[in-house]
Amino acid sequence: MVPPGTFRPSRVLGLLLSAVLGLSAGLVYWQTNLPAADVRQFAGAQWVVAFAAFAALTGWIVNAIVTIRNSVKQHTVNTLLQSRLSQLYMQKVGEVNAALAPPGQPYRRLAAEQISATESVAVVDGVRYFLNYFEFVAVGVRHGDLDEDLMKGSLRGIVSRLSDAGHELIRVESGETSGKPNKTYEHLKWLNRRWADGARHASMEFWFVLLAYGLVASAATYYAGPILDALTATPAKSATAAAAARQPSATASSSPVKPAK
Repeated sequence: MVPPGTFRPSRVLGLLLSAVLGLSAGLVYWQTNLPAADVRQFAGAQWVVAFAAFAALTGWIVNAIVTIRNSVKQHTVNTLLQSRLSQLYMQKVGEVNAALAPPGQPYRRLAAEQISATESVAVVDGVRYFLNYFEFVAVGVRHGDLDEDLMKGSLRGIVSRLSDAGHELIRVESGETSGKPNKTYEHLKWLNRRWADGARHASMEFWFVLLAYGLVASAATYYAGPILDALTATPAKSATAAAAARQPSATASSSPVKPAK
């Protein structure tokens, strides 16, 4: 199964850009290795048209990537601002902080017996509210709909503390305590692990994406020549055959005609 967020739009466009650059390099290499007399050799005007097409396609892809990134960052900023301006959000912050983080003290874990206790309904609802909100954030980050760097800089500490404070609630909701596990809060768990060891995960993902781009560009460069040979083989052979067919007739016409005896 492909992990969520693997084929986010920016990555697909990056792969497409790698393919275009690889094909352009392959075209140049193929042309430089054709025999000088080959009819498939590009003239000056053909080179201008080819590079204009590649430049236009490359510019469109780069513009699309920049537009997507700017849109994602703007959406991320709006999401952060809306949470801070929400009265319900700030009310839940006050309730959870009062119950689990008195002034000057670190966050306490929500105890297992508190989850079902009547007097702890407000704080349990508050923790559940934040866990659901951060699950939404985790889905957005994982699928590339929210900018991870902005979210990490703003929420990393809060996500870590609330995930630890609601550890028992996460276990109950995800079915770990009942022996019937489900996928509740799976994205929040992924995000918490990722941000806890962010440097290693970011480095691995960066090199994986870079390797994918390199492989696509290399494959496009390598196969550009054979593909172009296959597409242009028939016209080239026809031109060669026509030239060969004209050669005997030219020789015959240039040979003197012997007079009849």
